[in-house]
Amino acid sequence: MPRKKLLVDSCSYFRLAQTIHPLLGEEFGSTQKYILFLIEEFEREYMKSSRLKGKFGWVRQTEYLENRRRYRIRTTAEEKDEIEEISQHMSGFAEDEELTVSPEDIKGVATAYVCKIPIVSDDRDLMTLAEEFGVKCLKSLDLLSLMKKERHVTIDIVKQAVSYWAEVRDVPRDCQDDCERLFKIDFIKLTAAYK
Repeated sequence: MPRKKLLVDSCSYFRLAQTIHPLLGEEFGSTQKYILFLIEEFEREYMKSSRLKGKFGWVRQTEYLENRRRYRIRTTAEEKDEIEEISQHMSGFAEDEELTVSPEDIKGVATAYVCKIPIVSDDRDLMTLAEEFGVKCLKSLDLLSLMKKERHVTIDIVKQAVSYWAEVRDVPRDCQDDCERLFKIDFIKLTAAYK
């Protein structure tokens, strides 16, 4: 059965990896096998941000480190060259459009572009960049919906993930609408304890 790779952006990794562990490298799906990866630059992005290290300290635990080391997306030397080239084009577009995207965000979208795979992110500017270059982008809740449909997670896991976002005050934009649309969940009622 063919495997479809999905690239997880850092913001979606922070939102999902603690609730669904291991997040990366676990195949799921009945007719189509899906598998999640990160880009190598994730570690650099995390380590250079005291805000991220303070908010998501669990990321440094051995079990998460090992999962990330094993499931970084692999690219050939030719693909690496192409990723660098397209990253430069994307950087220029991002600058012209005044998009707030990090070098790691750009590398993620460029990698998805070259590898012809979707990227999972809730970052609005990253999504704009992906759309401009024809890269399919799923939100974290879209991925959870796919996982639920494929019986990889239950609705209880979805609720745990969403509650965690409220607890750490890291709620994606449109979360209320997306929870209702995808799961018929009232986000406000579910997370009332974290207000």
